[in-house]
Amino acid sequence: MNTTILKQLVDSKLRSTADDLTLAYVTKGAFKTLLAAKPYPDLDAFEGEMGFIQEVISQALLVDQVADWFDAVNQHTGVFCYEVAEPFGESYATALLLRTTTVDPKAVLRQTMIDAQYAIEEVDRAIEHACGQREYLFHVTGLDKEFWQKGLSQRDARAQLWNALTDEQRNRVAEIVCIDERSAGRASGELAPNH
Repeated sequence: MNTTILKQLVDSKLRSTADDLTLAYVTKGAFKTLLAAKPYPDLDAFEGEMGFIQEVISQALLVDQVADWFDAVNQHTGVFCYEVAEPFGESYATALLLRTTTVDPKAVLRQTMIDAQYAIEEVDRAIEHACGQREYLFHVTGLDKEFWQKGLSQRDARAQLWNALTDEQRNRVAEIVCIDERSAGRASGELAPNH
């Protein structure tokens, strides 16, 4: 199938919220990681267990949007929840616990799908298509500005916004609050504070 036609087909069916089963199986994978860890991991960096699980499931929409690509061409290699969602939750949770730098959920999902026998080229196209599908509008108190920032999740977009601020700007920030979100691709306002 022509890639342009495929992208249009996927866009017409692209989810805006994660599927309940995907959320459940990503969560199941995350809990498998927690239960297998001896001793039980310190989750203070995530503000506890609920924050940790929220961080893991914040990527469920990415997982589903990549699945939408394969739904459009009926090229799943097995039962998606078993083959991808649960192993992704487990691998992403493990990576978060072991991290020394920022964990890239796209890389974790890519490897999970390759392990599930999906074609590498199609996985890369699906991830590329799914990424950046959301933009988040943040009000930055202290700078008294609003910024649109693309990201895989609200948390990811907030982190990218924070990283784009200069030290002087960071020192002035009192709070960063997400006030809106939309599909990426529309004309947007200021995307990053350094522009």
